[in-house]
Amino acid sequence: MNISNLTPLRIYADVIATGSFTAAAALHGITQPAVSFHIRNLEDSMGVTLIAREGRRAIPTAAGVELLKQFAKVERATEELVREMTQFTESDATSLRIGTGSTACATLIPAALRLLRRSLPRTHLSIITGTTPEITRQLVANDLDIGIVTLPVQERSISTTRLLDDEIVLVAPISMNLPAEITPQSLEEHPAIMFQSAQVTRALIDGWFAQAGMSFRPTMTVGSLEALRALVGLEMGYAILSRLAIAPGALPDQLVVRSLSPQLHRTIGLAMRRDEPVSRAVEVFSAAIKVATA
Repeated sequence: MNISNLTPLRIYADVIATGSFTAAAALHGITQPAVSFHIRNLEDSMGVTLIAREGRRAIPTAAGVELLKQFAKVERATEELVREMTQFTESDATSLRIGTGSTACATLIPAALRLLRRSLPRTHLSIITGTTPEITRQLVANDLDIGIVTLPVQERSISTTRLLDDEIVLVAPISMNLPAEITPQSLEEHPAIMFQSAQVTRALIDGWFAQAGMSFRPTMTVGSLEALRALVGLEMGYAILSRLAIAPGALPDQLVVRSLSPQLHRTIGLAMRRDEPVSRAVEVFSAAIKVATA
């Protein structure tokens, strides 16, 4: 169900959420001039300026902040109306099955889903966590519509799009007295803790050590990022993991995060079947995750 007269308000909310006319246009499947047209008409109809600029980012004026507050109430009432009307029609129902790793699920997915809900509020979401090989197999089997994976993916039936580069870093207790450069040799005498689900990242770490003629042999493997961070905090060892897994402010003061030498990165991307038509839900989610990772 679409209540069209709310479209300018939804577009305005997405311009502010993303800070960009271009990003909002991608979310709504329209052009950037069309977004500008909607915003201009909205400002003209209300007789106030709603958007200011902070560098290249669009931010709300005082009037714009108040509009967003009131629109939130209107949108909640609209969603309730849509739910009430569901008993009369199911024709606009849709679903989206997303595969993602644990780190991306916690850090990248939430912002994208908030944007998705604005455009397709009745989408039924299924979010499955797993490793890149597991997600790839489920995409091939058509058990998922889209995946967030570590690139590259070798399966020919799967197309991929790069989202961002993610640095692989060291997390260690201050008591390790780390040298200026974190090389494989500098870690040789220290115990390591590995995140169990990070199969592709583990291969990258193995390769990093192998380049120095060494083997990576963690003394402990855990299945929870929270447990891993706690164990490092208890000085049970160091961990090498994705910088995405380190939420701002999530690490206690006794831990440090350091880049490796040579530096190590992985590439995060979107994956989907080549032979499947792109649904509106997949299209909107793809645009939303690109905005969330820009």
